[in-house]
Amino acid sequence: MKRIILVILMGIFSIIYGCGKNTSDDKVASAPRALVEVARAEPGSIFEHLHVTGSFMVVRDQKIKSPIAGKILNVYVLEGDNVKKGDAIATLISKESDAIITGAKQLLQIAQTEKEKQDARKALRLAEETASKINVAAPFSGIVNTRFVSEGEYISEGTDIAEVIDLRTAYFLADVPVEDLPKLKIGQRVVLSVPGLQGDIADGSVAAFSPSADPNSQTIKVRITLYRTHGLIKSGTFGTADILVGEHVGTLVVPKPAVYHDDELNKYFVVKIQGDTLALLTPVDVGVSDTLHVEIKSGLKPGDLVATVGGYGLPDSTLVIVKKVN
Repeated sequence: MKRIILVILMGIFSIIYGCGKNTSDDKVASAPRALVEVARAEPGSIFEHLHVTGSFMVVRDQKIKSPIAGKILNVYVLEGDNVKKGDAIATLISKESDAIITGAKQLLQIAQTEKEKQDARKALRLAEETASKINVAAPFSGIVNTRFVSEGEYISEGTDIAEVIDLRTAYFLADVPVEDLPKLKIGQRVVLSVPGLQGDIADGSVAAFSPSADPNSQTIKVRITLYRTHGLIKSGTFGTADILVGEHVGTLVVPKPAVYHDDELNKYFVVKIQGDTLALLTPVDVGVSDTLHVEIKSGLKPGDLVATVGGYGLPDSTLVIVKKVN
């Protein structure tokens, strides 16, 4: 009887032990693994940029006004047209001359006899030949920025007809925080853009600094000379300047998608892959960045693998499968 009981107990123990062991092994074997793409932290070079805002300005920017009250007969330019000094912008006829011509035309319409018609035609021809017409010309060579009038329109003396700017006198006035001023040097390359417009619309270089700072904004005015400009820059147009202030050579860099910022902790992290299987959430100190890479000052060493795709939101110590090494 004791032997039977002993056999039964050993059988129960074997079943319990076997089931427990298989369940544990199955859980480990079937643990889900995240797919990640990775890249290596490697020494490289990265450019340091200073991003500031400001406005495009033009030294020579003039609105051409009508010297008389009258009617616009012809407009010869459109926005974006290049003009030379003296080129005709528009032709006007004085209010008085236009009234005389209009009256002669009315006489011709109501004339009944051949004699009346001849007299009316003669009066109309004389009115047209002696009409006071004025050509409004470009005051300097430049580009038409705005056209304000249309043909056939009646305008008053002093009405704006067109605006001509000389892009050769255009520049950008940037507002640079006082603490960033030591990074700037005369001649540094600058790329400029305007919100809403695709691509870079101008480039140039740092030319001069204002001698005093704005006490309210704690910024310094920095003048940027332009080498290339978009054809339709208006004086006062808001823009952004990307100033190349330095290059970090031989520093440790990783692809930009590998770095995450925790807003609550105000810290940066990467997902480091250890042994090609384990994802470790790793805090890092970052330096400068460009469109492709981020400088890592501490937290990684050359050759470390970091997740570039699939790492965001992974819990620490997650098992992973490396899908691709970039």
